[in-house]
Amino acid sequence: MKKQTRNIALSVSALAVVAGGAVGVGASQSDAAPGKVNTASSPLTVRSGPGTHYSSVGKLAKGTKVDIKCQTRGPAVKGTYGTSTWWNKIDNGRWVSDAYIYTGSDGRVAPLCGDGKPSNPGNATPVKGAFQMPFPCGQVWSSWTRSNHSPRYATDLNRPGDLGDKVITSKPGKVITSHYSTTSGYGHYVVVDHGGGWTTLYAHLQTRSVKVGDRVGWGSKIGTVGGTSVRGALSPHLHFEQKLNGKNQRIRFNGKLVPQDEVQHNMKSRNSC
Repeated sequence: MKKQTRNIALSVSALAVVAGGAVGVGASQSDAAPGKVNTASSPLTVRSGPGTHYSSVGKLAKGTKVDIKCQTRGPAVKGTYGTSTWWNKIDNGRWVSDAYIYTGSDGRVAPLCGDGKPSNPGNATPVKGAFQMPFPCGQVWSSWTRSNHSPRYATDLNRPGDLGDKVITSKPGKVITSHYSTTSGYGHYVVVDHGGGWTTLYAHLQTRSVKVGDRVGWGSKIGTVGGTSVRGALSPHLHFEQKLNGKNQRIRFNGKLVPQDEVQHNMKSRNSC
């Protein structure tokens, strides 16, 4: 517990309701909330994104003061102040778990990260023939892209409690890969060929439900969300790629480009709606 409660004033314009929840506009410097690193002894790992599955980009010593630009939900972390699903953005490409940050409050203290715009991809109804989110109709997931993601243009998709959630094909096609990688870090992954040079890749799966040669249609289950990787267990999420002739492309869901920035965007699946 952080014991004290500190209230902050957030302007009405700092919030927008999206998919049944609030997504904040980009935080300005004046919106930033102060915090202080409080670890038992070892330094706090700074991540490139809001979750332990993102790469380490530095360390912060105990007592280091930070400015929290904005906050978003991510994988739960148990730390000095209990278990928290809040992740604090302290700079572009630099995130720390709120479980190790003293802010004077047990709740959110800074604006929610986001751009304030509705982020459901495409139209309210499915676009015929378009790639769709790899989850059942109506589910809301957070998409996270960033400039240093490998490979370029890939996105990570997650939501609270997503371990074991059903993953479905983004578009009908034929399974050309279904195995556990011991070299790439993908863990259990599946690749589907959609024709015309287009393929999609689904990685870090907990389980795989298809084999090479299987035909998959709209809504076909290909596996479940996990955190598998030969490089070590990751926080649950789905790593997703769209490729054309073997080259990664900017991802489109329901006919609209997924934003390529340092922000999580909540998106509602139109797959098989």
